[in-house]
Order: sequence, then structure tokens, then C-alpha cells
Amino acid sequence: MIRINLLEGARRERQTKPEVGSEAATFQAQILIGALLAAGVLVGGAYWFLNRRLTELNRQLDMERREAARLAAIQAENTRYEADLKDINRRIAAVQTLEDNRHGPTDLMMLLAGIVNRAPGLYLISIAPREGRLLFNGASSSVTSIAGFFRELNAAGNFHDVQLREFYEDDEKDGRVNFKFSLDCIYSPAGETTAAVAPAAPGKPGTAPPAPARGM
Repeated sequence: MIRINLLEGARRERQTKPEVGSEAATFQAQILIGALLAAGVLVGGAYWFLNRRLTELNRQLDMERREAARLAAIQAENTRYEADLKDINRRIAAVQTLEDNRHGPTDLMMLLAGIVNRAPGLYLISIAPREGRLLFNGASSSVTSIAGFFRELNAAGNFHDVQLREFYEDDEKDGRVNFKFSLDCIYSPAGETTAAVAPAAPGKPGTAPPAPARGM
């Protein structure tokens, strides 16, 4: 009689099934490990790239900061130079003003003295600047002297746009006849030229005074 051991077959079947499951688990573990390694490589590469990029950005930022500091120093230096230049220009202007004030009135007075000396009986009461012009108030014992003074001012070359503003007879208490006058003009110091003559204020025409109505 042939005997068949069914228990032995079942035992072999039970031993085979666990081996198949073990291989599947091992394969899955290998895949997981591979995935973890790949993720680690990706994370490491990304970290290295970002770290390198951050280093470059920090270096560029440092260079830009140094450049900004250099430009700020240059700007501060230029500002200081501009302030020094303005101060020098102010000093030059102050010195020039003092020089003009020192020579201007002296030259004007000397020039007027010569003109008045050539007009007998005429004297100036006041001289004052007014709106860029010089205003003269004076008196004379004759109209001829006033006319001569008017002509001399025009011929001097330093007086421009001479305008007679007022002219009238003012008899003295002792019976002497006296003439008062007022005129204005533009004065240019020697060596200077007048680019544009200011328009004369409304008034009497700029002509010499008329001949006297009666004998002197």
C-alpha cells in the first residue's frame, strides 16, 4: 500500500508563502531607501545651490554698500567744495563792493566838482540815488549856468539820459533873483558801459532850461 503524507505537502506550502512575502518586503524596503537617498540628494543639492546663491547675493550687497559709501563720501566732498566756493564768491563780492564804495563816490564827486566849477554861480544842494538814477537838486544865479551844467553832464560820458525835472525862479529876500532846479540821470563809473538805459520817469522833457524871461 502506498502512503501519501499530506501533512508534509502542507508544511512545504506554508514554508514557501513566507519566502515570497519576505522578498516583497525587501523590495519595498529597497525602493523606500532609494527614494530616501534620492530625496536626500535633491535636498542636499538644493541646499548647496541656495547657499551658494545666498553667498553671491551677500557679496553683491557688500559691494553695493561699499560703492554707496564711496559715492556718499564724494557727494559730501562736493558739497564741501560748493560751500567753500560760495564762501569765496561772497568774500570776493564783499571786497568788490568795498572797492566800489571806496572809489565810486570819490570819482563821482571829483567829476561833478569839475563840471560845477565850469558853471559860474551854480551850486548843488543835494545828490541822492533814486531807483537806479542820481537825483540832483541845485540852485544858480543864472539860467545860463544851469544850461551849461546840463550840457556838461551830457558831454561828460558818465551821465546818461539826463532829464530836467523841475525849474523855477525863487527870488531872495534881498531882491536877488535865484533859480532852483532838479534833474536826474544814470551814472556809470569810468570803465563801465550802460547796456540799457532805464526809461525816464514822466516829467518835463530832458532839455536845457529856457532862456531867462528877464535880464540878469
